[in-house]
Amino acid sequence: MVVDFPLEIVSTFLGYLNDDTLARDDHLLRCCLVSRSWCSIAQPLLFSAVRMRAPKRNSEEMIQIFRKTLEESPHTRKYIQTLSIEIQDATPITPLLRLVNDLRCLRFSFSPFMRIPSLPPDLLLSVPNLFQSERFTSLSLKRVRNVPVGLFAHCVALQELALSRVTFTGLAEFPPETDAPRPQLRALVLFNIFWDEMAILSWLTDPRCSFNLSNLTTFIAMDRSGSLQVYQKICEFVSFVSGSLENMLLDLPTDGTSQLSGMLQVDRLRNLRSISIWLLQDVEDSVNLLPPILDILKRLPNPGLLEKVELPSSFHSSGVLNEVLLSVDTMHSQGWSEFDSILGSSAFHSLRSVEITAYTVPDVPTGLQYIGLFTSALPALFESGKLRIETTTVDLYVSRQEEVWFA
Repeated sequence: MVVDFPLEIVSTFLGYLNDDTLARDDHLLRCCLVSRSWCSIAQPLLFSAVRMRAPKRNSEEMIQIFRKTLEESPHTRKYIQTLSIEIQDATPITPLLRLVNDLRCLRFSFSPFMRIPSLPPDLLLSVPNLFQSERFTSLSLKRVRNVPVGLFAHCVALQELALSRVTFTGLAEFPPETDAPRPQLRALVLFNIFWDEMAILSWLTDPRCSFNLSNLTTFIAMDRSGSLQVYQKICEFVSFVSGSLENMLLDLPTDGTSQLSGMLQVDRLRNLRSISIWLLQDVEDSVNLLPPILDILKRLPNPGLLEKVELPSSFHSSGVLNEVLLSVDTMHSQGWSEFDSILGSSAFHSLRSVEITAYTVPDVPTGLQYIGLFTSALPALFESGKLRIETTTVDLYVSRQEEVWFA
């Protein structure tokens, strides 16, 4: 007996499938084949976020196949809101972008298997038209060199900008002054950045730049170099946008840890609601970065606003685990007891969760032992139900690709 669910219920079911997992497309595609009524709901969800990743040396064929799909089914074009493209070469994608009229988010990157090239010439020509759309609000660029910063002068409504391994040209140039309002940038992500990529922060803080940062609420900076010089530049930018900042993720360097406390002007972070700080970066030296984190928490001007604290950690070798982490007494000496008492106090009355993520390798103790260790070292947070421990076992000999995209 076939039961026809009301479309409202079907829509709710399928909405749960529209997530950011790798199985999303396969699940929604299968739902499109159930019936016409299911297809009318699943197809817009399926096309709302399109991810295209070309096999090696096959970018042009991938683009052509998808173009043909859109030309043969023109009604699907209006569904596309997010387009993610990873190509192997300078394959022209402008003809494809012209078919997508309601695009809100573009994520463009070159393959990690090739040297980082410059932005394709055809994309340089088509991006200004894309930026001038009031619907286009989010841009992610990854592994791209020599992007003309003058492109941002065409932005009308851009709110989210994510950059990973991107360098710019023309950073001494600024758009002519006009009476038109500048776009309000609300989120900025810098991932896997190095010193030569930090110049964009100086350009953004110049009052002549293309963006208004007075409403920037989210700032993420993942510095893979571990440089104190880079961290200082990041801290200067945080101070510039501190008045509006609500969500912040920082990666503390391991060199010069004694100098970290005074570099970040915590007293200016008056609206902070979520903070995430990478706890360990160079585990072979077993650097303890908890003291500067404790200093940040102590100096928050409005601790009652903080709702979430995240402490992701980097890889741990078995030696460091055995010597440093597998002892509650050692954790107490590192400052975890103070961490527990600070966040468990009434000053942080709005705190909802403290999330700690640990990556382990196969030859070390299990995630359950990790959880037992942290719950013993952080009793106040554990008993209040705010503590969340997440462990992931990773093979150190398998390369890991790290990405941050806007949802």
